[in-house]
Amino acid sequence: MKKLLSTLLAFILAFSPVVSPAATLDLFGTSYVFENGLSNATLTPGDCVQAGAGGLFTTTAAACGTGSGTVTAVTGSGNVLSSGGTTPNITLVNAPTFSGTVTGGSLVTAGAIQGLSLTGTGLTSGDCIQAGASGLLTTTAGPCASAGVTAVTATGNLASSGGTTPNISISNSPTFSGTITGANVADTALSSGNCVQATTGGLLMTIVGACGVGSGTVTAVTGTSPIVSSGGTAPAISCATCLTTSTGVQSVSGTTSQITSSGGVNPVLSIPSAFIAPGTIAATTSLGAGNLTSGDCLSSSSGVIVSTSTACSAGGGSVTSVTSANNLISVTNPTTTPLLTANETPHFTGIVTAPGFTSTNNLSSITFAASTAGCVINQGTVLNPQSYGSCVSQTSAAFTIPAVGSAVTVTTPTAFPVTYSAGAPITIDDSAGHVVSGYVTSNALNANSFSFTVSLINQGAAGNTMATAANIYTGNSVQGGGTGTVTAVTASGGAASSGGTTPNITVTNPVTATAPTQQNFLTGSGTYTTPAGVKWIEVRAVGGGGGGSGGGTGATAGGGGGNTTFGTTLIVANGGNGSGVGGGGGTGGSASLGTALGLAVTGGVGSSASLSDSGAGGNSCLGGAGGSAGGSINGGSGSTNTGSGGGGGGTTLNTIAANGAGGGAGGCVIAHINAPLATYAYAVGAAGTNGGGGTSGNNGGAGGSGGIWITEHYNY
Repeated sequence: MKKLLSTLLAFILAFSPVVSPAATLDLFGTSYVFENGLSNATLTPGDCVQAGAGGLFTTTAAACGTGSGTVTAVTGSGNVLSSGGTTPNITLVNAPTFSGTVTGGSLVTAGAIQGLSLTGTGLTSGDCIQAGASGLLTTTAGPCASAGVTAVTATGNLASSGGTTPNISISNSPTFSGTITGANVADTALSSGNCVQATTGGLLMTIVGACGVGSGTVTAVTGTSPIVSSGGTAPAISCATCLTTSTGVQSVSGTTSQITSSGGVNPVLSIPSAFIAPGTIAATTSLGAGNLTSGDCLSSSSGVIVSTSTACSAGGGSVTSVTSANNLISVTNPTTTPLLTANETPHFTGIVTAPGFTSTNNLSSITFAASTAGCVINQGTVLNPQSYGSCVSQTSAAFTIPAVGSAVTVTTPTAFPVTYSAGAPITIDDSAGHVVSGYVTSNALNANSFSFTVSLINQGAAGNTMATAANIYTGNSVQGGGTGTVTAVTASGGAASSGGTTPNITVTNPVTATAPTQQNFLTGSGTYTTPAGVKWIEVRAVGGGGGGSGGGTGATAGGGGGNTTFGTTLIVANGGNGSGVGGGGGTGGSASLGTALGLAVTGGVGSSASLSDSGAGGNSCLGGAGGSAGGSINGGSGSTNTGSGGGGGGTTLNTIAANGAGGGAGGCVIAHINAPLATYAYAVGAAGTNGGGGTSGNNGGAGGSGGIWITEHYNY
């Protein structure tokens, strides 16, 4: 029956594409083919259709599970290794290389991991990946924590102070087993020019002074003519032309009247005083004798040249005629004994030298060129020079100074008489604290004394003694003793007269003396007001000083000083610049005057640091710069209101770069302002801030603040 039903079903299916049985469909056999598919309207796509008990198809609302079976062998390739068999041990190679992205919950490897990237689906950007137990990589939220340095030690040539921020230094006597290579190896204990040498064990030692000449081995010795050397390290030295005592000159003698010799192997040769030449003496230039005096006469006597200490006499002969020219006149009768005289108006272009110069004519017609040697006076018909300059006569004896209005007799040297007219003004000065003025009482003609009336005692007093050899000056006196009636008094210039015989004399432009006043501005800004009655003001201004930089590693630079101004741009004293870290000192501030009178001075430059000390601040025109510092000392600050720079901070590191430098000083102005304005705006420059100290260093000094000082003058 079942076979029949199966055949029938097959027939029906062959002619009907879709069959929907109303009940369970049982198929027996293994040769059923559903050409158009087998469907169940109650199935949902993705459900699993499986054969259950008795071969019945059943469905589950999910995908089919993994099939089961027996593993017979497992192999590996690429980065995966398998031990094989049915229960293999699967591992990664020691240094796996991944060409793509490795994704997994955990990855364990005994070697290095190589690849483009390694990602974990549970990782967040910034999380920490660390190796945990058994080398398993694990993650924590957030970045990995740093363990940090807990201690630093040193061995060998290095020494460490320990801790987390150690001071690393080289020991006092380091020993290096290799070669020391560096741009510069310095020893602060060395002085320039000292010698450094290697001693026992290769230890470098120093000595004061330059190194001595090094020793070595002679490799060759040569000679220069006439010295001959055989060469090599042990040469034979010879001289074929050199003389020795056994083969050289044994004695040197001279020739009588020609050459004198002291004899022996080292003779002294000389020419005798009575030299007789063996033949004729010829000289191409000159023939000199050391014992002759210029002007001596040489003559021949029996073939010998002799000399006399006088000039040679004139040659013999007869004078037939003598003529003259210029200032001389020759009377030629008789011609052999002429009379020479000066003409009436001689003119001398040079200096006339003679004990006395006489003239039979009027001396007033003779003129002399100007001379600073003294004065020539007329004594009769003879011109004689005075012994003092500018024709100033002198007294020949001391005298007592009389009272004003009294006369005294004054004498002069006999060789130097004087001529004065009555009333001639005279002043007598002995250069010893006595000076009197007056006039000649009566005429004195070529006399050695004259009467002198005193009008004024300039120095000294009546009764004092006027010393001898006092100078007598003419035309330099005060006459006195005259009488008369004043009829009118006038005035001019800065004075005024009321006129008449009893005038009132007044000053047309009187000066009222008022003491100066002063205003000082030492901080901030504002407006200066000129007091009433001020004629001119003197302004002194200085800009703020720059701060010194700190010392040590990581120090900061000093700040610049502020600008000081008066009248906005009329007077400007700029602040000094702060010093930079590890550099030179700060430069000084500039200054300018505008239209005022006076001077403007640029501030001083701060000093650079040295190995052992920081740099001092620059000085302004007022001084007061901050001092330098060494070791663990802060730099000095510039004095308040001086505008000078602060000093750099010290350090224990003993390097130029670590020591602070000094700040620059502010500019300085000293000005005069005539007829000042009613008001002026002003501003005072602040002090530059100090630089902070770094590791193993100290703070720099602050700069000095600026200031303005105004002196007010009420008089010219």
